[in-house]
Amino acid sequence: MKSITKTGILALFISSVMLVSSFAQPRSGRGAGQGQQWNQDRQARGGIENVLTDLTDDQKSALEELRTKHYKQMKEFRNKMGEINAKQRTIMSAYEIDEKAAAKLVDEKSALMNQQMKARTAHKAAVNKILTEEQVLQLEQHRNHRQMAGRKMRGHRGGGQFYPGCGHGARPYRGK
Repeated sequence: MKSITKTGILALFISSVMLVSSFAQPRSGRGAGQGQQWNQDRQARGGIENVLTDLTDDQKSALEELRTKHYKQMKEFRNKMGEINAKQRTIMSAYEIDEKAAAKLVDEKSALMNQQMKARTAHKAAVNKILTEEQVLQLEQHRNHRQMAGRKMRGHRGGGQFYPGCGHGARPYRGK
């Protein structure tokens, strides 16, 4: 009887040590400091100055002015979008949904997104006017490279012919 009790206590002790040690292991994803590293990398990347090293002082000051103006404008858009999303959540969580109010919010959201896309396009055009043709080409190459790197990092979750993902999309022909 004493040996069964000792064995049980020993098993309980070992399992509790294993449980505690499993919480001490770093998590996958952005846990255990990886999110901080991601933010530091993002800040280190900075703006155009880190991509285009041959900017003149006039170009740098003009780009800084544009960036500040664009940031303020995008901040306003994000704040308005947050307000619309909060109103949408309130309306959609009610037992009886006010369809007219929901439709009105969808229209407001669409109009705001339209304004935001136009502002981004205008900002990109203004930046391109400041830069030389060669600098614009370098910037586009950098943007395309970042987009491709982002796609690799996100993976191919959507599926497709060559990247089946999570079971969605067509599978490539394997023949028999």
